[in-house]
Amino acid sequence: MSESEPLELLETPTRLSKSKVWDLQRTFFASKGPKAWAEEIVPFGISTNPKVAESYAHLIVAFLRDCANDGVPLDPEEPVYVVDLGSGSGRLAYLLARALGRLQKALPPGLPSTTVVATDFAEANLEWMRAHPAMAPLVETGAIDFAHFDAATPGALELVGSGARLETGAIRNPLVVVANYFFDSIPTDVFRVRKGRLYEVLVAVGRKPDDGADPTFLEGYDLHLEEQEVVEAPYADPLLNQILEGYRTELQSTGLWIPVGSIACLRHFAAFSGEPMLLLLGDKAYRTTSEMEDRPIAYLARHGSFSTMVNAHAIEQVARARGGFALHARSADMGFTHSLFLVPGLRDRFPETALAFATSIDDFGPREAYQLLRQLHNQTDLTPAACLQLIRLSGHDPWAYSEFGAPLLPAMEYAPPEITLQVRELLERVAENDYWSGRPSDRFARHLGQGYFALGDRKRALQWYRRSLERQGPTSQTWLDMAVCLEEVDREGAIAAYRNALALDPELEHVKGRLEMLGVGSG
Repeated sequence: MSESEPLELLETPTRLSKSKVWDLQRTFFASKGPKAWAEEIVPFGISTNPKVAESYAHLIVAFLRDCANDGVPLDPEEPVYVVDLGSGSGRLAYLLARALGRLQKALPPGLPSTTVVATDFAEANLEWMRAHPAMAPLVETGAIDFAHFDAATPGALELVGSGARLETGAIRNPLVVVANYFFDSIPTDVFRVRKGRLYEVLVAVGRKPDDGADPTFLEGYDLHLEEQEVVEAPYADPLLNQILEGYRTELQSTGLWIPVGSIACLRHFAAFSGEPMLLLLGDKAYRTTSEMEDRPIAYLARHGSFSTMVNAHAIEQVARARGGFALHARSADMGFTHSLFLVPGLRDRFPETALAFATSIDDFGPREAYQLLRQLHNQTDLTPAACLQLIRLSGHDPWAYSEFGAPLLPAMEYAPPEITLQVRELLERVAENDYWSGRPSDRFARHLGQGYFALGDRKRALQWYRRSLERQGPTSQTWLDMAVCLEEVDREGAIAAYRNALALDPELEHVKGRLEMLGVGSG
């Protein structure tokens, strides 16, 4: 937020959660649809990767085991619904459904299966997810379903596939809700504490008069700020007023968020659930009052859309008021962190859930793995063995394979059988996690084809090369890879592939030589 330049105000100063800025946010996501992720406008790598899905799957299985051990009534004829809020491209929902499928055997006999419900308010995103070819096998088995959900007007979830209606009184099993990079993008309010006095920060959306930027991109807007001292309880909700009063007395000087939209979501789904309910949060968040001290009035991170910090401490207080508890990642990094909220329920009655949080999140969780992999991806001296382990560390992430898989390939020619077997198993796991977001620059399909070719599996290599052509469009490199793969098994196909490569890049002199060796010219 800034007041440094004059703005053409689009509204009078008002409470942030009531501002037009949220209409702009909705317009962005509705108009961009899946392109928000395909064009990499909205960040998603840290929040929707296989390591996150794997960690969440372990937490969910531990939660269900605790429910069974604690005598929570479970209906094996009804699935446990795992609602993914704001699924966007659908990548996390897909990976979570796959991870839960692998862990089903860890559940005691007779426990319900799980169904991941991918949700969004933008119809274009729901259509993209439903039509995605990777989703089809999961839809067929009931491992995944889809529903419209709008945090602005939360209501029942009408599942597209099964026709089930999720609402209060209709869910017989505990509910799981996942909110990754979701609570930071829905309505919130902002206040300031200064020397024992509380001020509400009122905002008005403004735009520079001569700004010609795309009106659906929030970079073209800013917020005009006004402070107003709070003299009466600002909310009709006594608990929100109590939380604010606590901040007024405990904090010295800071700006703070009151996440009214996030709290409304927690209450909404807690009312749905066959008790208890588990909420998993992955976001940039404050978790303690010490983390909230001495912060700017407010900050909007803009990336096509915008996002705010999440006040997980306030959400925890709401969970505790409903008889529940919270667990927060111990890392000091607030840039992307994880929290768990369980309502209602005492922590000592959910020991496996707490243990899973400690091992899957705190010991070395998805945030740490992601940061390490990002720091190493430019290293040029990694050994094949190190690259193999880094891909495993990522949860078999296709991105990690594209980054670290190349050193494995030359080693395959003379690798012992046990290494070849490990690489083949790795390729199969990575392939299972493939969920294309529509990004044309994604070269994973070609890289995986190269991996299968190095193992001598020409059939699978060709499948992935063809998939690369479908995703990226024709490139000389993909046609070259296909030609080399075809030379020994399909001479005419190899000739056609070489000619296609040469048509795209006439400077490929070695291709002309290959065509001459195959007995034809380059014309």
